[in-house]
Amino acid sequence: MGKIDAFATVIAAHLPAVADRIPPTPAATLGRLGPTPEPTTTAAEALRRLGPLLAERVLGALELRLADLPTHSHGLVRAPAPVTGAFAVVGTGGDSETSTAVTMLDALRPGVAHEIATLVDRLRHHPALSAHFDPRALTADVDKAAAPSPHPSPEARAESALAARHATPHLALALVTAHAVLHELDAATPAAVVGVALGVTALHLSRTPRPAALTEASRARHRADYRFPVVSHGHVPVRDHHFTLTEAEAGTPVAPDFSANGLVTTTPGGIAVRTAADHPVDVQLSVLTGPPDEDLEWWDEVVELSWRAERGDARIPGRPGRRQRHHAATPPWPGDYRVRVHARGRDGNDAEAYHLAVWEAPPAPEHVIKRLDTTEPPHAAHRWVERSPISDAATVTVITGSTVDRVLAAFDATGTASLRDLLLGHDPRPWVAVHEVDGTVVTVEHNGYRGANAQVLAALSEHGRAASMFWNVNAVTKLSFAERGRLLAAFEPWATHHVPDAIADLVADLHGARHKKARGLTAVARFTGRGFTPDDLRAIEEAAVAHLIGR
Repeated sequence: MGKIDAFATVIAAHLPAVADRIPPTPAATLGRLGPTPEPTTTAAEALRRLGPLLAERVLGALELRLADLPTHSHGLVRAPAPVTGAFAVVGTGGDSETSTAVTMLDALRPGVAHEIATLVDRLRHHPALSAHFDPRALTADVDKAAAPSPHPSPEARAESALAARHATPHLALALVTAHAVLHELDAATPAAVVGVALGVTALHLSRTPRPAALTEASRARHRADYRFPVVSHGHVPVRDHHFTLTEAEAGTPVAPDFSANGLVTTTPGGIAVRTAADHPVDVQLSVLTGPPDEDLEWWDEVVELSWRAERGDARIPGRPGRRQRHHAATPPWPGDYRVRVHARGRDGNDAEAYHLAVWEAPPAPEHVIKRLDTTEPPHAAHRWVERSPISDAATVTVITGSTVDRVLAAFDATGTASLRDLLLGHDPRPWVAVHEVDGTVVTVEHNGYRGANAQVLAALSEHGRAASMFWNVNAVTKLSFAERGRLLAAFEPWATHHVPDAIADLVADLHGARHKKARGLTAVARFTGRGFTPDDLRAIEEAAVAHLIGR
C-alpha cells in the first residue's frame, strides 16, 4: 500500500466523526460558494473573505476534537524550510484568531498552505474517499431539511441543509489533512489547523460549480422568499448609450434597436434603455404587484412595454468584471412582465435619471404614455438657478420704482460686511446683497427669507411693485407679490390651485411640481417686468459686499 493509500484509509476512518462536529450554519455558508468573476488565489485570502464570525464559530466547535485526529501524514507534504530571523506579521483589528494564525504560518512556513491544498485535492479523488464528494449523491433529505430551524420556509430549510451537506465533507477532509501535516511540522495549533482547513475548503468551493441539486434548491428558496415590493436605487454603468435589465449573463453584446420609440426595447432575456449619457446614470428599479400609481409630471418620457422572462431574476448588471448589481431583481420565476420606463434629463436640461417599474401582466402592445416636449417651457429662462450657487436655499426679490437706499431701509440693513466671509459662515448674522439695473433693484439672500416677509415686501413695493421667490433645503417654497404698499398674494407654489385673482393670469401656465424655483422666478419676472439673470448674480458676487440685517 502506497503512502497516499495509507493516509486516505486513515482519513476515511476519521471523516464521519469530524463531519458530525461541524456546525451546519457556517457549513451552509461555505456550501453556497461557487465560481466568481474574481476568484481568490490563496487560502489566506479565501479565509479572510469568509469573515471572522464564521471562522470563530468553527474553531469553537472543533477546538477540543482536534486532539483525536491523526498526527502523521506519511510525509506526503514536502516540508518547507522554516523562516528564521526577524520578521513582522501585519493584521487588522477585524482579523479572526484563525486568520492571524494562518498569516503567521505563511510567514514561518511559506507555501505550506498551498501544499496542503494540493494534497487535499489529491485525496478528494482517491477511491477510499471520492464517494463523499460525488455531487450526484447530494439529494434532498426531507426529514432532515424539515427539522427545527430558524429559517422561515421549507424551501429555505431544504436549501440550507443541502448547502451544509455539500460543504461538510470538504471541510472535514481539509481539517484532518491540515492537522496531520501541521502536526508533523510542529505547527498544529487549533487556530492554524482550522484556519488552513477553512481557507483550503473555501478556495476549492469558490472554483467548483455547485451541484445541480443545490442550485435548484437555491432557486426554490429564492422563489419562496421573494416579497413585494422590491425597490433598488443606484448609479448604473452605461455601455454604448444604453443599460439593460436582463436575466441573461453578460455575453456577446447585441446592439438594441430603439427605432420604435427612442427610449426602450426588448432584448434577449430582458429590456434595454437608451441614454443620452455615455457614463453612469441614476436608476431606480421597482418590482410591484401591479401598475404604479404615480405623478408622471416628474418625467419627460414614459414608455410601457411587455417582455417574456424565461426563468426570471432579471437584474441591472453592474460594472464589467464585477458581481456588483442593483440588489433588486424581478421575480425569480418565468412569466410575462410589463415594464414602465420613465426618463428625464435626456435633453440636457436636468440631471439624467430613470425609473423602471416592473409587474407581472399579460402581453400587451407597446404604449408611449409621454413623449419629450421639445418646445421651450415658459420657465426655461430661469432654469439656470437650479445649477447655481444659490440652488439650495435663497430668497430672490425684484423691486420696481424704488432705490437701493429705500430697499436697504425696508430690509432694516445696518451695515456692510465681506460677502466672502459671510458665505464661508464666519458671521452668522442675516444679510442681503443688492444689485440695481435700469431703475430696478434685485436682492439676493443666501439661505435667508426677509424678502418673503409680508410686511417687508409691502414696504418694498411702496412706490411700485415687489415680488419674491423663497426656497430652502427642505423643499419649502413661498411666492409673494405686493404693489403700492399692499400685499396681493403669498402662497406655496404649486401646492394649491387656489391663487388670488390679482395674479391668477400671471401664473396660469406655470403650475407644476418640477422646477418650482424656475417657475416662481418666472412669475416674479412677469409681475415686475424684469427677470433674475446669471449676470445679476455674477455682479453681486463680484461686488463682494453684503448688507447686514438687524442689530
